[in-house]
Amino acid sequence: MKPHLILTGTIAALALTACETTGDPTQGGLFGWSEGKAKQRQGALNDAVSLERGRTSSARSETGGLQAESRSNAAEISRQRGQLNRMLSQLDEVDRAGGGGRTSSVRARIVETRGSSDISESEVRSLDSEVRSLRSEYGLLQQRR
Repeated sequence: MKPHLILTGTIAALALTACETTGDPTQGGLFGWSEGKAKQRQGALNDAVSLERGRTSSARSETGGLQAESRSNAAEISRQRGQLNRMLSQLDEVDRAGGGGRTSSVRARIVETRGSSDISESEVRSLDSEVRSLRSEYGLLQQRR
């Protein structure tokens, strides 16, 4: 054999034995592929998919809980705004009964609270107590009960 062919064959043999095997079929070519590494790679990919499915499930569950909480909060705010509207109507009764000068500050606070996106239950109770007190002073509580 010619020394040139021997040298080329030796280099090719060394190159093949020196190549690292891989489990990725897109790498390594015909002689660099390893079935064992391919199974390890598939296992790692399956583990990653399982982990992401778990995260997705958790995220969906959390989203569902947050949506339910949001609906509950919206319903509560709507209920409180209804109470505040009822109080404004009751202040109209107080005005008609002669208490017109006494309702303006409470009315302003009710309107301000009603326009807020963060209505506290304690503020609604406090306002309701003030409206009841005014109604009581003008004898309007007995008529409604």
